[in-house]
Amino acid sequence: MKFKSLLIIFILSNFLNAEYIIKYNDIELGNIKSLETLNDNYLIIQPTNFLAKVYFKFKKYIIFYSEKPNIKFDDVYFKKDEQNFINLLNTILKEQPENLIKEIKNNRLLKINCSNKKCDLEYINTLNNEIIQKGYILFKNNELFEFKVKNIILNKIN
Repeated sequence: MKFKSLLIIFILSNFLNAEYIIKYNDIELGNIKSLETLNDNYLIIQPTNFLAKVYFKFKKYIIFYSEKPNIKFDDVYFKKDEQNFINLLNTILKEQPENLIKEIKNNRLLKINCSNKKCDLEYINTLNNEIIQKGYILFKNNELFEFKVKNIILNKIN
């Protein structure tokens, strides 16, 4: 199980007050209560599955950030967003761009194409122009409703 991929999904949740559940191979891993902190370049994740808790050293919260926040939390694990997904998520949620290509890592691009309340995602290896994986984001009532890439699914709870 790739936990970097799981963190990407943790990030791809919703607009401010909805709660989401994240699953990997139909196993619940955790949730995000709110995206209010997204504008401050971080997200607060609460792991709910034993495997996720073990990986994150049994911390109660995970702060996934692009710029380390100046906040005080007890029992927290800080994880840097090394692939710039928080900024990317802000772009997708605010603009739902028709066509956007963004470099996310050496030799990797993310191609986003949004239309009719759906954004299709393609991760592309630039060395051989091969599509590594595909996914999608569905919106309902201008909120993120579902996100899926491979075996990772993020669903809106409320």
